[in-house]
Amino acid sequence: MDARCEALTQAGKQCSRRGSDADSATGKWMCAQHMQIRHSVISVREVEPWTLRGMPTPSAKLRAPVLQKLRRKLKAGPRPSTPRGRHKGGSIYVYCLVDDDHAVYKVGQTTDAVERRLASWARKHGGGREIKCCAVYVVSQDVAWVERVIHLYLDYCRVYRYPLAGGQLESVWAATGEPLGDARPASPRSRLVTEKMIEWFAAPLEEIDAIITQVH
Repeated sequence: MDARCEALTQAGKQCSRRGSDADSATGKWMCAQHMQIRHSVISVREVEPWTLRGMPTPSAKLRAPVLQKLRRKLKAGPRPSTPRGRHKGGSIYVYCLVDDDHAVYKVGQTTDAVERRLASWARKHGGGREIKCCAVYVVSQDVAWVERVIHLYLDYCRVYRYPLAGGQLESVWAATGEPLGDARPASPRSRLVTEKMIEWFAAPLEEIDAIITQVH
């Protein structure tokens, strides 16, 4: 078919080249150059960074701003390790409190021994509570980047925890501020305002493990 290209130039005028084929989406005839430009734009928009990295598709429950942060983080990629040891690998760990009222898990990272990191947390925040280590994942690349990506994937079930003056923990959904489960909101005065724990997630351990395994 001998027809002019129906695409517009950068100046906003109809292209003067001869159309070589019809675009499958619009049915418009386009020259080879405009067809190439259109398909390159489509391919960039369709291929998400998690697909390019072979990582899982994020949950549909993720809020739009968090999804955008995840896109940017994946596009940036892990930072290469430096001669001084910055941005090196380490371990991602998952643990819970044995006598916890809620099924929530702490997901963190360390470049030190996991046992030492958990002991440090227990001394500072544990208040005598027993900690159970549920899983450890060895990471060869920038472990801080891996942790951040995992936290973004899990943001749909993120929980903030506030130590209370009586030794308990108040747990609220990060997205809404609503208490977890049937718990009544604690008085703001009972919170130890210097503490806000943001790396806890209320999801089945199998669900958390599936995401970490695919990301790390």
